[in-house]
Amino acid sequence: MNKYLLFVLLNMFFIPNLCGESFLTAQQFPVTFQDLSFTQRVAVIKEGFEPYQSEFDENGVCITNCAYAGITIKQEQERSIIDTQNALAESAQYIHTQNLPIDTKNIISAVTVNTDGQYSNCANYNPGINPESGVPYGEPLIGQAVISSGYDLQRLHPITKKIKPHYGIDYAVPVGTLVYTTACGRVVNVWHDQKCGNGLKIQHNDGTYAVYCHLDSVLVNIGENVVAGCAVARSGNSGGSTAAHLHYGLKNKSDRFINPSGYVGRGA
Repeated sequence: MNKYLLFVLLNMFFIPNLCGESFLTAQQFPVTFQDLSFTQRVAVIKEGFEPYQSEFDENGVCITNCAYAGITIKQEQERSIIDTQNALAESAQYIHTQNLPIDTKNIISAVTVNTDGQYSNCANYNPGINPESGVPYGEPLIGQAVISSGYDLQRLHPITKKIKPHYGIDYAVPVGTLVYTTACGRVVNVWHDQKCGNGLKIQHNDGTYAVYCHLDSVLVNIGENVVAGCAVARSGNSGGSTAAHLHYGLKNKSDRFINPSGYVGRGA
């Protein structure tokens, strides 16, 4: 081989360049949630990429996408109940300290949004939500949309016969239906994955989080502040979805899923 050509090849593939960086860069291959370390899982969950497909075997022991190794469905239920009770109590305390009305239904039929750039434009508004509320009371859709699946930690998969908890409420609505935020807050994440599809995560003023999945489109951006009752997305059929619907989940201050039924008023 020509010595000059050999020298060039060595510089290209083995010798760092003059900037101190190698020409060779490590390839980042995708990994599944199960392949991540505990610390990495916590980071992923906190960023809003939710492991919705947790799976428990016939003995009630978690085998896939577990919160921690060996957790049983009974422990998951007990933790969920306590987390939900604490979240509702914290939300009630927030209302008390803020002197906000508890009844959030039909307080006003329109909202005037601040024009100083603090809040997103609110072209469409849900009159069933109090625009001053920092607590996610009410529903993310206008009217009484059909609930196709409620919050259920004992949901049995019809094919695998494994228990796959459902950490939220599913509303059967057509693609393109406007989705509304249920409390004032800030958009902390907008993403896409194979399970949630097009997702949106909002942190409310009382510390709770709302997670919206299977969206067709998102109308807000990360970092924007949103007024309660404003349209933030359109429902769809993206991700791990077999029919058009909206998945609506709530999480507590510790970023763990809670039962949204007590906030919504139905869907248990």
